[in-house]
Amino acid sequence: MLLAGEPKYYQKLNALFDSDLVCYWPLWDLTGTVATDISHSGFNGVYSGTTLPVLGQTGIGDGKTSPYFGGVEARVNIGSANFSSVANIGEYSISAFFRIPDVDVWTTAEYFYGFNVAAGANSAISIIKNPGIDNSIVCDLNNNTTLTSLISRQMPGRDKWFNVVLTNSITNNISKLYINGSLHASAAVSGTWDGAIDTMWCAIGARFGVLPNTPWKGNIAHVAYINRAITQAEVIRAATVNSKIKRVLFLGDSIAIATPSFADYLVQEYNNGECAIINRAISGADVAGGEATDMPTQVSNSSADNADVIIIELGTSDEVVANIRAVYVAQVNILKANHSDANIYCMSVLPKTSDADRVDKNVELALACTDTGITYWDTDGWITPATDTTDGTHPTAAGHAKIAAEILALLP
Repeated sequence: MLLAGEPKYYQKLNALFDSDLVCYWPLWDLTGTVATDISHSGFNGVYSGTTLPVLGQTGIGDGKTSPYFGGVEARVNIGSANFSSVANIGEYSISAFFRIPDVDVWTTAEYFYGFNVAAGANSAISIIKNPGIDNSIVCDLNNNTTLTSLISRQMPGRDKWFNVVLTNSITNNISKLYINGSLHASAAVSGTWDGAIDTMWCAIGARFGVLPNTPWKGNIAHVAYINRAITQAEVIRAATVNSKIKRVLFLGDSIAIATPSFADYLVQEYNNGECAIINRAISGADVAGGEATDMPTQVSNSSADNADVIIIELGTSDEVVANIRAVYVAQVNILKANHSDANIYCMSVLPKTSDADRVDKNVELALACTDTGITYWDTDGWITPATDTTDGTHPTAAGHAKIAAEILALLP
């Protein structure tokens, strides 16, 4: 919900990207077939389909509405010679909000296109509900048949708005996919775009603007095309409806970067969904193993992340218990210096089947928290290893959901 005294979301986007915002379809139209472009370009789209999108439905919380795309040829045709002439297909960002009220859509092996701009079948920019992985978004970048797929981590399938930002820079040779302000995937740019944008292949809510197929099923709002690759700080602002976004930093091992992980569940609920995850966890990491994956490396990598909340899930893989306390204290003190306003929380080693050294490790972690004045979370009882893990250590999806629920109950 927009807070009193804040600029409207659309005002923020216009101010943030200014002349680089070459098209912006908020999709808040209440009547007719014109999808208004409120950017300086004014290249309106057209609500189309045998069954038109249903206008005036639930919005993102900014006081505006959105259309519902019913999956029966409903789409917005955004193709035009004007759009084709101004849209940069080498340096660009696309930002949009999506909502899927029907949770079964998340788990069906069908394509649902949220956005598509293409020069025919061989070169395209697409945002799609992933048909191959449940609860996931995929952005396909097809450059003259060279396909790069950026796949999001699994998101709990539920009736919530989520923001997608896709950025691409040929200059920096990188494409990135963000969900709700958090980086989910990146890849080097492969191939070269072939041909001019074909107006027939440009649509919001479908693959084709003129002959639609694989249409979206849900709501779409605030679709923006920006002629440069925006920064992560700008991504977070574009993903934020109000100004109370929380930046949540995770340090951890393979448990914290599972698909889905407790971090993915947490971001859906904490602070009413207004948060961005920065996940610095690395598989196999220790607190004090002396390897490049360990806590000191993660702390160093996070030095400029400016976190509001830091959650540390480490210790499971450590072999030398005696080294944990000193390293943990030193690294937490660095975190406190780098993130002076952050609340820092230490998770004890989660319950696991092979539990011989868990008690000793958790004693060291608890002492380190006392030494540094941060909060220690005793995770006893959070999960049952026999039923909530795949191998006695790594939680199942249900186990991660339980962990997230425990954390939500403890966060202020």
